[in-house]
Amino acid sequence: MRLPRRVILVASLAAVLVMASARPANAATVEEVVAAAGCSTTAVWGLSVQIVDEANCVMPGALADVPDRPNLNKGDAVFPYLQTAARDALVSALDEHSGTTLHVSSMLRTVAQQYLLYRWYQLGLCGIQLAATPGTSNHEQGRALDTSDYGTWDGLFSSYGWDWYGSSDLVHFTYNGAGVVDLAGTDVLAFQRLWNRNHPEDVIDEDGDYGTQTGTRLAQSPADGFPVGAQACCGALDAVGLCDGNTLRWCDGGPQSRDCAAEGLVCGLNQADQTYDCISPCDGIDPTGRCEGHVLLWCDGSPQSRDCAAEGLVCAWAESEQKNACLPEEPPPTDGGADASEDEIDGIPGSAGGCGCNAAASRGSASGVLLMLLFACFGRRRWRSAGRI
Repeated sequence: MRLPRRVILVASLAAVLVMASARPANAATVEEVVAAAGCSTTAVWGLSVQIVDEANCVMPGALADVPDRPNLNKGDAVFPYLQTAARDALVSALDEHSGTTLHVSSMLRTVAQQYLLYRWYQLGLCGIQLAATPGTSNHEQGRALDTSDYGTWDGLFSSYGWDWYGSSDLVHFTYNGAGVVDLAGTDVLAFQRLWNRNHPEDVIDEDGDYGTQTGTRLAQSPADGFPVGAQACCGALDAVGLCDGNTLRWCDGGPQSRDCAAEGLVCGLNQADQTYDCISPCDGIDPTGRCEGHVLLWCDGSPQSRDCAAEGLVCAWAESEQKNACLPEEPPPTDGGADASEDEIDGIPGSAGGCGCNAAASRGSASGVLLMLLFACFGRRRWRSAGRI
């Protein structure tokens, strides 16, 4: 179960405030990371997360987390985001070829991560033989991945929209399938907005173009992120969230999304905290079922339903089965006592010879009237007998 989103939002804001007050004055800038030659893009992870959040403010739902899969091996430096359509195609390929492992060394790279690679390439560091200029790589659009298993996955990926780049970049695959979005410059624009939000005294153009102006500010930026990240950029999307089909969307510092179907779940309202979440398909419905009007709902691996009224039945608790079921409607109770027939009246001991009382017992008479008539018959018999003595 997800934490209540209001708690998450408060925690996120608190984290930003702590970051602003606790970051030492000599925190590493992006260019200082280049000089340190640590050769890992994880050094700008904090800034990269902020760029992804801001990019999803620019274009809601554009970039999505790549979920874990048993046959997906992500290296420690892999930033696990892709365009939503590219992510879905990748997950489908992995699930339908579950016996084949995919080792990934790179997925999304933000402009900050691409900056590191490009600078190390320029300086002849970290063994980098080729690197695209920041703002131009397909990795920055979330539609590329690198894998050493290209020989195995080349043939498998082709039917999922993932194309092998070829001999010029053996490990590289680009997604060109259905739903692909042109996100060129989106990460650059996201960085420009973050810079301006934190440096109102040094505002730069927010045009998505990577140039000297942007490159200079990126070099000066804190590698672990700005004091103020992607805030209040969710539009109508709030912490409660919503379901976009089986994709969960909510706001947590920036627009967030989660593919419930990829986890074998469905998007729905979590009754416990009244927020939308990825929940079990049978959430709140057990095998004994429940009645919603005359519709029977129950769980049998997945939600099941039956319209009892359409069958001339009613939905009710079946005591013999100890569960809700579609049952025949019970007839309404009658408005009187049992019928009193002439034979029943004449069969009373001592009534032989008839007292004529049976004529007074009509169908549907009340039991009190019947008792009064019997009393009258017995009293009359005793009077006749006394007269013959």
